Amino acid sequence: MKPPGILSMFAAMTWWLILVVWCAALVAPAATAMSAFTGLPAMEVTTDRVEAFFGDDHEAAGRFVAGYVVHPVFQASARVQTGCAILALVLLVLRRGAPVGRPRSISRRVGTTAAMLAIVTFAWYLIGVLPSVETALETWREAVNSGDREAAAAAYAAFDPWHRSAERAVQLTFAAVLVAVIAGGIASAPARSDRR
Repeated sequence: MKPPGILSMFAAMTWWLILVVWCAALVAPAATAMSAFTGLPAMEVTTDRVEAFFGDDHEAAGRFVAGYVVHPVFQASARVQTGCAILALVLLVLRRGAPVGRPRSISRRVGTTAAMLAIVTFAWYLIGVLPSVETALETWREAVNSGDREAAAAAYAAFDPWHRSAERAVQLTFAAVLVAVIAGGIASAPARSDRR
């Protein structure tokens, strides 16, 4: 079996870098959210602007403040993922499938399919879900900050379903990227005939 050319090696290295960065961009906000949404309520963190709204409910106040802490991380994650999705799509098109693994292996096809699923799912999240999440979140925050309980309840009722959709999209994207990594690793392992 002839060794891969420079372009093939560069495409493979770029592919692995994209997948690693994409995984990190998905894990980082989740880890930040877990830390903020458990730590800040436990410390009874609040602000003067929301003390009147939440009163003695330190748990809810802490979670509200935690949202402000993690929001920039999620925004940065979306930007990084956008770059990863675009680069992955370009490589998939240029290399006619995943740029790693043996050309006709089932694992490579699975990796390509998983990468395409990640791209499509992320595109749905970015275009179909995220704008509504951002709008509903801002409406809810404004209502809480102004002390309008009725408007806050209505805004949260609108925000919550979009937030759940965003969670599902992120989970599905992560699962697809992870499958692409695993399948690419399997497809890149030398065939038995090559080991002899």
